[in-house]
Amino acid sequence: MIRPKDLRYNYQRTNTAASLIIDAHYAKIGIKERWTEERVERLCGFLRITIGELGSLIGVPHGWWKEHVRATKKLSGPICILLTIIENQYLSPYTKDTITNLFDFNGKQEDT
Repeated sequence: MIRPKDLRYNYQRTNTAASLIIDAHYAKIGIKERWTEERVERLCGFLRITIGELGSLIGVPHGWWKEHVRATKKLSGPICILLTIIENQYLSPYTKDTITNLFDFNGKQEDT
């Protein structure tokens, strides 16, 4: 039996108007650029947990997570989304630099 090719990694065949809007929204708010080691440590400090505990909270392996945060300039998109949700939930009453419009993809057309 021949299996159909998995096209998920072929950007030209999988992008849709909606996916392009979402990608543009995340690029505009700079979700990947904002999550640096310092920001992760700030979130951990506010929550009074370690980097390893934050890794457990978002479901990533301990050993990999600590080194990934320290060695990587940009964290992966799914991790950034989870961290942004957690940060907004717990820090938004205390700081003005959290992302509150993470899932607001229906802005004006010129915004995307």
